[in-house]
Amino acid sequence: MLVTLGVTLAGRVALASFATQNTTLIGPMIAGLVPEGSATINQNAQPSSPGILTLHVKNVALENGTILGVTLDGESVGTMVVHGGTGTLWARLPLQTGRLSSLKVNFGTTIVLSAETPWVVPWPITP
Repeated sequence: MLVTLGVTLAGRVALASFATQNTTLIGPMIAGLVPEGSATINQNAQPSSPGILTLHVKNVALENGTILGVTLDGESVGTMVVHGGTGTLWARLPLQTGRLSSLKVNFGTTIVLSAETPWVVPWPITP
């Protein structure tokens, strides 16, 4: 069952089905470390503004300067650069994202981290 929520924020109504969602990411061990991360998608301003993905990763045992690609439902949403085993991405999302969307962090064709699904939707929703 899909529930669409209308939340009033500063006089605007957000019509995203899941206005804010959170998930954790985990990946296979690299050089003795298990990479992990967290992601939040904020769709409170849709449809007037795009959703925002904020992604943080750590324990990524790859060389400084390594570029990782980030995909959401198989579509590229940006890249992040590893420094000291960490990386951050902030990206605008052109489409609404659902609870079962897949999020992956890749090094070439290798998946470094992936999100657990379904995403967590904070409840109750508070403006």
